[in-house]
Amino acid sequence: DMSDKVLVTGVAGFIGSHVARVALLSGLSVRGTVRGSSYGIENVLPGVEIVQVDLLHGTEAELEKAMLGCTYLAHVASPFPGGDVTDDEMKVALDGTAKVLRAAATAGVKRVVLTSSVAAIDGSDDKNKGTAARPYTSEDWAPDVRSSSYAVSKTVAERRAWKLAEELSLQMTTIHPSFVNGPLLLPRSPTSVAMAKRILEGAMPAVPAIGMNVCGVHDVAEAHVKALLDTSTAGERLIVASG
Repeated sequence: DMSDKVLVTGVAGFIGSHVARVALLSGLSVRGTVRGSSYGIENVLPGVEIVQVDLLHGTEAELEKAMLGCTYLAHVASPFPGGDVTDDEMKVALDGTAKVLRAAATAGVKRVVLTSSVAAIDGSDDKNKGTAARPYTSEDWAPDVRSSSYAVSKTVAERRAWKLAEELSLQMTTIHPSFVNGPLLLPRSPTSVAMAKRILEGAMPAVPAIGMNVCGVHDVAEAHVKALLDTSTAGERLIVASG
């Protein structure tokens, strides 16, 4: 139904742009938020409506206005830096997410999908965990204290989001991708593809012998939209990973 509209936060981002693409292909109308430049996403995906709003410094009223008339919300915007998460980025992950969820409830959004990460699931101190015999599942939560500030930001933001979604009676599903790779819709260099780019360009003198769970951005985007459209996924944490 073309009257069903989804708001995609961070629509000019690597995952956000693909979520918008799949949403359009699924027959939804798409409105997307950008903080600054839209990087020409409206030319790449004709039909996407762009709204400028800063998730950290913008007001809840601005976010609510952006969501008016939207049945669905895909909250994808959250920093994925190459290094440590800055204080501002941590605030976007925590305060920004809370602000977005409150605005969604006020605007009458019916279903919410939040982009989390396997970083909010793995990282147990138990060395037998994460093996073929004892894989991580959606029941697992990452420890609140660990060396990766990115993992901490994802874990704490998600815990708070679930608590708030319950308080606001929002139907929410979280998507947990592993290391996302795939084609770019926009001429940007997201953190996710930096490693592949370095390997392809020969900028990495050697490839370390480490295992890494990867997933394709098309699958991640499809998971977001399918979860939005399938009410039976409400309350679930869905892992998107290659094995």
